[in-house]
Amino acid sequence: MITEWNHLPNADYIDRIIVSLQQNLKNWPRIPDNQNRMDCVFAARNSMDNEKNSLWYSISDVLWAAIDSGRQRRDERWPLRGPTNWLGQANYANWDTARIAILALIVWDDCAHLLDAKPPRVKLLASLGSQPAALLYPVCLALNVIDNPIMQHNAQLSYHSES
Repeated sequence: MITEWNHLPNADYIDRIIVSLQQNLKNWPRIPDNQNRMDCVFAARNSMDNEKNSLWYSISDVLWAAIDSGRQRRDERWPLRGPTNWLGQANYANWDTARIAILALIVWDDCAHLLDAKPPRVKLLASLGSQPAALLYPVCLALNVIDNPIMQHNAQLSYHSES
């Protein structure tokens, strides 16, 4: 598939996240944000040039389409007060998790291997201050949960205890 991000070193991983979110949305674990992760998002956004920023927004639109698949964004009888009204709060959280991981894949060319690593290793790297690991850990966990449904229950429990 030819995309406008095809030239990026991590293009295959970006496509993998989009496909996974589209096909397995309900199986992604609910992952709350924490301050460290938000600080990493801020740092990554500040390091992007205009081209990468534009790509990130384009990919975010593709993620919206992958989740929403044809539903109307707005019904005049129910005014839109943010994306959670029409998309659903859980789906919005997963969309945001995916787009933040894609942000890391755009900013750091050498971080895609973290998505193939075991989640505890990525979590350890994040706790040691690795910004790419902090941004990719939730999606690493989601991809591992989808590949191994037995992990889903454990993933939910570990995140509830971290919040």
